[in-house]
Amino acid sequence: MNNPNLEQINLKKAMTSGTLFADICFHEDDTVVSASKSINPHIHSCFEIYLNVSGDLSFAVENNVYPVTCGDVIITKPNEFHHAIIHKDCVHKHCCLWLDADNELSHIFSFIADRKNGENNLISMPASKKEEVISHFKSLNDAKDISDISGLASLFDILSILSSYHNNTVPSIKLPDELSEILKYIDENYADNCDTNYLTEHFFMSRSTLSRQFKKHLNISPSKYVETRRLSAAKDLLEQGTSVQ
Repeated sequence: MNNPNLEQINLKKAMTSGTLFADICFHEDDTVVSASKSINPHIHSCFEIYLNVSGDLSFAVENNVYPVTCGDVIITKPNEFHHAIIHKDCVHKHCCLWLDADNELSHIFSFIADRKNGENNLISMPASKKEEVISHFKSLNDAKDISDISGLASLFDILSILSSYHNNTVPSIKLPDELSEILKYIDENYADNCDTNYLTEHFFMSRSTLSRQFKKHLNISPSKYVETRRLSAAKDLLEQGTSVQ
């Protein structure tokens, strides 16, 4: 969290034993984010609830890409590969809430956990509920101690609403068949040879077409995508106590 790009994020931590929280950050900066900015795919060892407040973007989870509007929520569980995709220059206001997956009360996140990876990640609600969720996120962020009564009340209000609407999911965006096949191949073979030259030869596609497909739909280069996929897998192994060769 020492990234200088996050200076405007109001970050509070509650890592004490027994808390449900890991971190919360509310990005309310009015700085315009360039569409050329690539946000690297990544994983967490915790549950994440991402709330979009503004911006022209979509959100990729595993091999699915979801359209995102104001008030929409993306849920991910530990080790789901994900990232935001900025489509055009915009003010991207959003909030991320990370919740401890190892807490003894983590069963209350079952609506997040009990899904197949990359499926049913986008929760969309009526406009009134979206406003309510945004308000609760702001209250949670503004709490002097996010593990006190007011903070916990806001958290449980958020979880209650999302749990009520978790079946109100929005289908992912249809990706080109060729790109879907390539992403599936990388998922299954990222530890082997997945460099750009190999992918172009294996899928009979020009280098420029491959790069254009990744840039258009995922806003990242093929090589960077493979690199971050490998790094995420290595991070997961290290957290499990497995050595990485």
